[in-house]
Amino acid sequence: MKSSLRPSLKHKITRTRLLIAAGFILLYGMPFVFTLWHTMPQRFVALLRSNSGDVNVLDYGARGDGVTDDGPAFAAAFADATRQNATVVIPKRTYVVNRTLKMTTGLVLRAEGATITHRVDNLPILSAMDVDDWTLQGPLTLAGTRTAADEPGQEAGLFISNCNRFIVDKLTVKDFKGYGIHIVQGAGQPKRRGDQGQFAFVSFVNNGVGLHLGEAGTAEYNLFTLLSFNGNDTAAEIIGGNNVVTAANVVDNRIGIHLLPGFNSGHGIIAASNINHNKLFNVQAESVDQGYTLSGCHIYGDPPTGGIIRLVDSQGIHFTGGTINAGIVVEGGGLNLAFDNYFPPPRFPITDTSALGFKSLFNFDESTMFDVRTAPRNSSFPAGLTATPAIECSRTALRDRFLRVKGR
Repeated sequence: MKSSLRPSLKHKITRTRLLIAAGFILLYGMPFVFTLWHTMPQRFVALLRSNSGDVNVLDYGARGDGVTDDGPAFAAAFADATRQNATVVIPKRTYVVNRTLKMTTGLVLRAEGATITHRVDNLPILSAMDVDDWTLQGPLTLAGTRTAADEPGQEAGLFISNCNRFIVDKLTVKDFKGYGIHIVQGAGQPKRRGDQGQFAFVSFVNNGVGLHLGEAGTAEYNLFTLLSFNGNDTAAEIIGGNNVVTAANVVDNRIGIHLLPGFNSGHGIIAASNINHNKLFNVQAESVDQGYTLSGCHIYGDPPTGGIIRLVDSQGIHFTGGTINAGIVVEGGGLNLAFDNYFPPPRFPITDTSALGFKSLFNFDESTMFDVRTAPRNSSFPAGLTATPAIECSRTALRDRFLRVKGR
C-alpha cells in the first residue's frame, strides 16, 4: 500500500525556497521587528510605572555622563509622566540637556542629587508657563555656562510665568549668565493672586542675577525661606510687590538686595536675614515709592564704603529691629525710617542729600546710650520730632514719641 504522505514530497523544501522565504521575512517582517524592539523598553517602563507611579529618565535613554545630550530622553519622560500623571525621577548623575524642559500642570519632578547643565547661553533649563500645581523637589542642581563675572547671556536655571500653587524645594542654581530663578509675572485674574509659589532651601551661586522677581512688577505674593546667595553679581532683584523672604543669607555678592520700580513694586518684607559684606551695596532701592520692610535683619558693610545702604528717590523703606553696621546714603525721595535698630561702633557715615530724607534715625544699644539724628528742618518736617536727650530715650519713650508724630 502506498503511503498517503508520499505525494507531499513533490512540495519538498529546497534551498531556493528557503532563501526566498528568508528574503520575504527580511523585506516585510524586519520593519515590524525593528519597531517592536525599539518600543519594548517604553512599553516595559509603562507597565512598571502603572505599579510604581514613577518615570525614571534613565529608562528613556538618558546617559547622565556629562557629555551626551540627554534632552530627548528627558522630553520623552516628561511627556509620558504628564500623560500618565506620574512622577519624573532623576537619579544622581550629571545630565546635559541642550533644550528647555517644560513643566506641566500637576507634574512632580523628583531629583536624587542630580545635576542638569547645558551648553547654550540663551535658554532656561526648566520653564513653567501658565501651569499650576507643579512641584520641583531636590536635591537638584541646575548649572549654567558662566565662567567669569559680567559675562553677557540670557540663560536661566528656572523660568516661571503666570503659575499658581507651585513648590520649589532643595534647589541650587549656579553659574548662569542671566538669572538663577527668573519670575516675570505672577498669576492675575481670573486666577488668585495670593496663591503663588513657595520656595525653600534654595541656593543661588555665581549667577548674573540670583533671583529676579518681575519686569512688570506683577511677580508677587511668592514666599521664600531658607535661602543662600553667594558670589552673584546681584543676589536678588525685586520689582514685584508683596513678596516675603525669611531666613536668608545674602553674603559676598556684588550687590545684595536691589529694589526696583514697576507697576506694582515694593511693599514686600525681608525678615530675619543676614545681608552682609556685599561689595557695592548691601541694600539698594531705586525709585521705589510703595515702601519695603526689612525686619530683624543684620546688615554689615566693609569700611570705608563697601556694603552701604543706598536709597535713591524712594520712600517707605523701613528698617526695624535689626543691627546696622553699614553706611547709609539717601539721595532724594520721601520718608524712610530706621527704627529700633542697634548701630554698633564704629559707626559708618550717614549721608542725606534729599529734602526730606531719612527724617529720623533712632540708634540705641542695650545700655540705652545712643544717638538720635534728624534730617534738616524744613516745612514738611514733623514739628513734634526733635533730637532728644539720651536720658529720656527709653524704648517706651521712643515708641510713644514715634506714634505721636505719626498721629496715632
